[in-house]
Amino acid sequence: MTKEELIKENQGFKLRIAEIEAEAQKAEARKKIIANVNKMLDRSLYELSVINKINKLLSKTLDYTEIIKDITHLLSEMVEYVASGILLWDDKTCLFKVYLRSPRNRGFISQFSEKASLRFAEFAGQSLPADKFLIEVANPELLIENETKGGIMGSFLASGLKVAEKTIGLICIAHTRTNGFSPEDTRLLELLANNSAIAIENGLLHKEIEELAITDGLTGLNNYRYFKESIHREIVRSSRYDLVFSLLLLDIDNFKMINDTYGHPKGDEVLSCLAKIIKNSFHREIDILARYGGEEFTIILPQTTRERAYTVAEKMRRDIEKGIFKQTGLPKPVTISCGIAQYPDDGRTEDKLIKSSDTALYLAKNSGKNRICLK
Repeated sequence: MTKEELIKENQGFKLRIAEIEAEAQKAEARKKIIANVNKMLDRSLYELSVINKINKLLSKTLDYTEIIKDITHLLSEMVEYVASGILLWDDKTCLFKVYLRSPRNRGFISQFSEKASLRFAEFAGQSLPADKFLIEVANPELLIENETKGGIMGSFLASGLKVAEKTIGLICIAHTRTNGFSPEDTRLLELLANNSAIAIENGLLHKEIEELAITDGLTGLNNYRYFKESIHREIVRSSRYDLVFSLLLLDIDNFKMINDTYGHPKGDEVLSCLAKIIKNSFHREIDILARYGGEEFTIILPQTTRERAYTVAEKMRRDIEKGIFKQTGLPKPVTISCGIAQYPDDGRTEDKLIKSSDTALYLAKNSGKNRICLK
C-alpha cells in the first residue's frame, strides 16, 4: 500500500471516529432528555398520587380537627422539616396551630409564629391584629424551657390557603438548617395548600353549622336542645357512678318591663350581659350553661351538691345585681331569681328534676324576687 493510500485510509478512520463521537454525543443528549422527561413524569405521577391522597383523606370527613391532622400527617411524608404550622383567619380570630417533630424552645415558636404572621400579611394584603393572634402547640410535650437548646429557625417556607381569591390562611414549615428547602419542597407545599384549602373551609363551615345547632345566637351559651341532651347524659352518668349534681334554673326579674320601657334591643343587651356574668361565674369545663328560653337560663353543675351550688350562685346573683345596669346604662339594677334542685334527691328523671328546680324558682319569685331558693 502506497503512502498516499495510507494517508487516505487514516483520514477515513478519523472521519469515522468523529462521526462516532458525534453520534455518542447525540445519544448522551437524548439520554439526558429522556432522563429529564422520566424525572418530570415521575414528579407528575408523584404529584398526582399526592393529590389523590389529599382527596381521599379530605373527603372522608368534614371534621375540621381531623382534616388538619390528616394534612399535617401527609405533609410529614412529603417534606423534611422540624416544625409545621397551619394558620387560619376568620376575620375575627387568627389561630396558628403548630406541630413539632422534635423538641423546640419557646423562642423558636415565637420566631416561627412571627414569620407566619408576616407571610400571611403578604398573601392576604392585611396585617393580623396582635390581640387576636392565638398560638396553639399541638404537642406541648416537645416544648423545652431552656432557651439555649432546641435550635433557631434557619429556613421558613409557606404557601397560602385561598378559596375564591380570598386568603383564609396558610400552611408553613420550618427547619433549623439554612437553605433547608428545595424548589421541589416549594412545589409540593403549594400542591398541598392548593388542594387543601376548600376542604379546610368546608370543615370550618361544618364546624360553624354544628356549633350553631347547639348554640344560642344572642348569648353564645348552649341552647335548649343541647341542655336536654346534656341533662339526659348527666342523669345516666350520675346514676351509673352514684354521683350527685345540681340543676339551676334562673329567670330575670321584671324582664317584660325592661323590654316595654327601653325596647327589645336593650332587652337583648341585658341578656348578653347576663350570659357573660354566668360564664364568669361557672367556668369549670364540666359545667353546662344554657339559655332555656326567653329570659330563662339553666346551669348543670356535675358532682356538685345543692349547698355548694347555692354558694356559687349567690355570688353570681350579687354580680348580676351590681353589674348589668352599669354595663347597659339602665337607671337601676337588674336582678334574677333562681331555683336549685339536686339529683337524685329532688328527682331521678329529667322531667322531675326540672320540675323541682322550677318549683324552687317560683318560690324565689313569690318570696320577693332577687334571691335563690333550694327545693
